[in-house]
Amino acid sequence: MRAWFGVLIACLLAACSSPPELATPEGVELTPLRTISRLEQRLRLWRAGINDTPVRYDIDCYRMYYRVRLADGRDELASSLLALPRGARPQTLVSWQHGTTATRTNVPSTLKVSGRAAMLAFAGAGYALIAPDYLGLGVSETRHPYLIADPQARAVVSMIEAARRIESVPNGPVFLTGHSEGGHASLAAMRMLEASGEEVLAAAPVAGAYDLRGLTRVALASDLPIHSFYLAYTSWAYADHYNQPLDSILTRDAARRVLIEFDARDATTNGIGQSLTPHARDMLAPTFTEAAQDNTPNWFLDALAENSVTAWAPRAPIRFYYGSADTEVPPEESRNAATALQQESIDLGPLEHDPALAAATPRVIAWLDELTSGAPPRASSPHTPPACLPPAACAIPAHAPPSPKNSERAAPAIARPA
Repeated sequence: MRAWFGVLIACLLAACSSPPELATPEGVELTPLRTISRLEQRLRLWRAGINDTPVRYDIDCYRMYYRVRLADGRDELASSLLALPRGARPQTLVSWQHGTTATRTNVPSTLKVSGRAAMLAFAGAGYALIAPDYLGLGVSETRHPYLIADPQARAVVSMIEAARRIESVPNGPVFLTGHSEGGHASLAAMRMLEASGEEVLAAAPVAGAYDLRGLTRVALASDLPIHSFYLAYTSWAYADHYNQPLDSILTRDAARRVLIEFDARDATTNGIGQSLTPHARDMLAPTFTEAAQDNTPNWFLDALAENSVTAWAPRAPIRFYYGSADTEVPPEESRNAATALQQESIDLGPLEHDPALAAATPRVIAWLDELTSGAPPRASSPHTPPACLPPAACAIPAHAPPSPKNSERAAPAIARPA
């Protein structure tokens, strides 16, 4: 009891600690959130079931506002987390992409995201960490482009460009990792970075969605309610992005329900999930079901294939991590993607979807240590960047999706939300 009381006091004291102010370049804004002590990190890792993970530093956490250059030339305000190991100058930048959520505030920049202990473990181990909220979540006012490769990649790539302009953030090749939706976003970003000629250190997606058209067949045969949620989320995002009627995928009743639930400002993952039919196939319009079963032309199936991330030639190494008992995203997703891209897949054992992230995290950090020669970051005084930083262009390679919906809404000015 006394030990638990000591842990509680330490965590309360850590909550009162604030990160130092950092100078920021034009177009980027940082809001200090809090400092997380090593003791609190160990407690969070223990509660998350994450073992054998080094905790070397306290972590200074910031909310970062930046702009994403979209395919149609518009800029969209976005938010992310920046976490730096206190008292060190990290040598490698890690971009961690989170899993599926429809709850706008359950994102990295609020420190409320699912998997936060795994996310923060990289900063505690001595690496500079960035983690996007994604477009349509956090501060972004647009519709979340769920599993749409181009805008997801742009949110990550723009975040990397913005973070590198901050003193204390390394400029070398980035290491990409993410869970579930974040696995897809990581590979989409890696593909975009390498297409622009930029070097990537490596990628370590965990239990991700890669062959999106193939996963539709999984949803059709599934009796798991989570697959109804995934299919509804994907349909809602794709119908808007490609300017197609939602009832070309879903029945009219299901389309109305999905629009009501996902369009709500206070939408939550749990609330939406409870409102949907437990069987994904019961939501689908008969014409779409026939197209999916007969493999005939269909705009949604074609778009899913175009947004898959299994048909390219990565230059940097990729390790696909998965649990062999995963019923949400079948293990074949990782194995088949690794085969298609001629990369390595790692079976974490008979684990479900979320436990796979806990099991993968220490292995991913160990691999990252190997890639960086296991060299610890250089010790330094707490972050003291110069007052003025040179501006840098945030060039995003042209990689536009086919015929997306355009919007005339102007991007808002960067400002801290009230």
